[in-house]
Amino acid sequence: MELLSSEEVLKWQDGTPVKIVGEAGHEGRATLSICDFDQDGHWDILFGQGIHLFQSKAIPEARPYATAYLMRNIGTNEAPVFERPQVLCHDQGIPIDMDRHGCWVSPILTKDGGVESLLVGGEDGRFYLFKNIKICAQ
Repeated sequence: MELLSSEEVLKWQDGTPVKIVGEAGHEGRATLSICDFDQDGHWDILFGQGIHLFQSKAIPEARPYATAYLMRNIGTNEAPVFERPQVLCHDQGIPIDMDRHGCWVSPILTKDGGVESLLVGGEDGRFYLFKNIKICAQ
């Protein structure tokens, strides 16, 4: 990973600023993790969000439950540009469903840097391990 070289607003591929929560956290909060999900040499963002993301309508791709998402960097590390969020699934393509509450994600990486599993914290005070992480089929 390279060091952050400048401060800038992250953008979607259409050039609009990335916004995944409501004003001042009134519609939920997101947790972010950085990794090279697709191992293309560009850093991507994994984020977890509660049902607030769906309720806020800020992200049309949001699911009506707390889950984990991927924002794939289709730009460069120096000038990142992101695809719209994609829901992440675990074993046999099952979406990660944390019901209505929080979904705090932390990737567990393979020796070569691929995402092997996700360690997810929930508002019930428990940790969950989801294996075989993939982008859910649309």
